[in-house]
Amino acid sequence: MSGLFNSKEVTLNDARIMTKSQFITKYTSPFLVQVIELKLNQALSRTSVVRKTVTAEEMMSMQNPKEIKEIFPIIKSGRNSFANKIIVGRAPVQDIVINHANISKFHAFFSSQDGLNFAICDHGSTNGSSLNGVRLMDSEPKPLRDGDIVTFADFSYTYYSSEAAYDFFKGF
Repeated sequence: MSGLFNSKEVTLNDARIMTKSQFITKYTSPFLVQVIELKLNQALSRTSVVRKTVTAEEMMSMQNPKEIKEIFPIIKSGRNSFANKIIVGRAPVQDIVINHANISKFHAFFSSQDGLNFAICDHGSTNGSSLNGVRLMDSEPKPLRDGDIVTFADFSYTYYSSEAAYDFFKGF
């Protein structure tokens, strides 16, 4: 995807209205997606403005409803000078900004030799990074696959290629 990233809502809507081919043509880079579980009362308040009696069966079907909280495309922003690294950090100059005190200014980075296959690497961050629950060693890149869980400090995201993201987003 070239230029600035569209909002979460635009990306999800594109997955709904585009064919897979159109979506992966527009969004060529992979994504990090953060999904959160809603409490039942949050889910109920978001389902409808109209108040109605909810049956026990409806309540059971709403157990652990989920919502996409954030979508980050893994792309260069042009805000930093590292041409071959897509940097994750708290500092506003990074490519992927997670604005939280537990995230280091330069926390981790993604790299790719071909623009299709990506690796993640911790950059000596204070609170660490992990891949599928295994802490990353400083400056040791680990290859990524669809569905991998990447955690920066205590913020977890699922890694999806553009094609896998389309399939995932279609479900929301």
